[in-house]
Amino acid sequence: MNENISFYRFMHKQILVAIALFIGTAPGYILMGALYGSAEVETAWVIFIIIVSLYGYKLYKDFSPFMTIEQKDFWLNRVQFFMFAYFSLWSIIFLVYV
Repeated sequence: MNENISFYRFMHKQILVAIALFIGTAPGYILMGALYGSAEVETAWVIFIIIVSLYGYKLYKDFSPFMTIEQKDFWLNRVQFFMFAYFSLWSIIFLVYV
């Protein structure tokens, strides 16, 4: 799998997709927080989403198809951490509302 460049290109594209989906929907939680009286939690959560999004954008810019296999593996590990952090943040906000 590590030598399959199409997988790395796929993951490279998915970073922007994830950022667009999450940044596009995250501000709605500030509105929900304002309506239900807990805007501080949602605002802090959106700030974390923005920080993780900036890290993801940095990963997007760092990718090059000319990387060595070791560099691609290191990059992929960082992308896995990015995705884990993103989905963990969403899990936290879902738990807040459940």
